[in-house]
Amino acid sequence: MGFLGCRVLGFYGFDVLGLQSDKMPHLHSGADILCLHPRTQKQMFGGHSNWEHIRILKQALNIPLIGSGDIDSPETAFEMLNTTGCDALMIGRCALGKPWLFRQITDFFNRGDYSPITKNEIHKAAISHLEYALRFKEEYIVVREMRSQLCHYIKAMPGSKELRDKINHTETATMLKQHLDDFFLRVTI
Repeated sequence: MGFLGCRVLGFYGFDVLGLQSDKMPHLHSGADILCLHPRTQKQMFGGHSNWEHIRILKQALNIPLIGSGDIDSPETAFEMLNTTGCDALMIGRCALGKPWLFRQITDFFNRGDYSPITKNEIHKAAISHLEYALRFKEEYIVVREMRSQLCHYIKAMPGSKELRDKINHTETATMLKQHLDDFFLRVTI
C-alpha cells in the first residue's frame, strides 16, 4: 500500500484562522500527510512564512503535518518544530547552495550542536555540484544552468558580486572551476 501526501501553499486570501475541515477537501480525500508552506501568493518570495498558520492547522488535523518555510539553519528548524508542533520539516529554497544544512540539522537534533561549515567545504560542494551535473548533461547546458546554482554557494560572501558577474559571463566548465578556485583561495569567511 502506498503513502499519499499533499502540499498546500498559502495563497492570496488564505485564512487558516477560519479553517474548517469542509474547506480542506484533501483532508477527506485520503491524504495520509499534509505539508503547509504558509507564504501567500502576494508575498511571493519576500517576507516571512507565517508559522502561526502551521500551528493552527496542526491543531485542526488528525493526520501528520509537515511544516515548511524559512528554515535556513539548525536553530530555525528546531524553533519551527517547537513553535508549531508540526510532525516533520520540509526545506526548499533555503537549502540552495547549502547541501550541508540537512547534516547540520540532524547533528543539532541528535547532539545539540553542529559543526560550522568551512570555506573549503563550500568550495568542494560547489565543484562537486558542477562535476555531477556534467555527468548527465552537455557542458553548454550545464554552464548555463549552473550560473544560478553556483551563485547560491557564495551568497553574502565578501567579493561574491564580482564572482557572480564572472560566473554569469563564463562559457566553459573549466572557467567556472577556475573562477571558483580563485575566489575560494582569496575569500575569508
